[in-house]
Amino acid sequence: MVSDLRTYQVDYERGKLPIKDFHQYPLEHLHEWLIEAYEKGEHLPNTVTLSTVCQSGLAMHTVPLKSFKNEKLRFFGNYDEHDLLESDSNCSVGVHFFFKKMNRQIFIRGDIEKIPVTESENYFNAQSNECKITIWATKDGKTILKKEELRNHFDKIRNKFKETPIPYPEFWGGYDITPKYIEFLEGVEDTLHQKLIYQLINGKWTKKTATS
Repeated sequence: MVSDLRTYQVDYERGKLPIKDFHQYPLEHLHEWLIEAYEKGEHLPNTVTLSTVCQSGLAMHTVPLKSFKNEKLRFFGNYDEHDLLESDSNCSVGVHFFFKKMNRQIFIRGDIEKIPVTESENYFNAQSNECKITIWATKDGKTILKKEELRNHFDKIRNKFKETPIPYPEFWGGYDITPKYIEFLEGVEDTLHQKLIYQLINGKWTKKTATS
């Protein structure tokens, strides 16, 4: 099958991004874009494509970011889904945001590390029982093909913890991403894209603009 995708080009209507409008620190600007994305009705704007590149392989996942502070981005998930990180200490990570309605994207490269178990446990304990049950339902990566089977699987876990507090699952926890490079991209006219690039050099953030 052959398909010509050139007919699906988009006309960009937003303006250029003057460098004076950007913050000193990139996560301040990331916060600004996320707030605007929520206000414009972007669907789940905190959901990102996470790529990990290690000597032992490449992995990609879609994950929701839960917080960012102290120059770090945080997400949670099953440890076995990120087993490359466990088996290889020499890993780098890439993060991609896509805001379709706003013609914006954000690319991040950096380092990744597992957060302390106590912090993962505190986050888990603050969740609703339904969220906790959902997390337990993902244990062992159980393959479910039918909706009825999925419902039975959840009911089985719900009944298991019906009379007792739902414990913290040791197979699940959080990771912190420390950005070293952040690129904000916005479509501005025709097929031209305006980019603002932050790069961490010798402990200080530099910034520059570019087009593509």
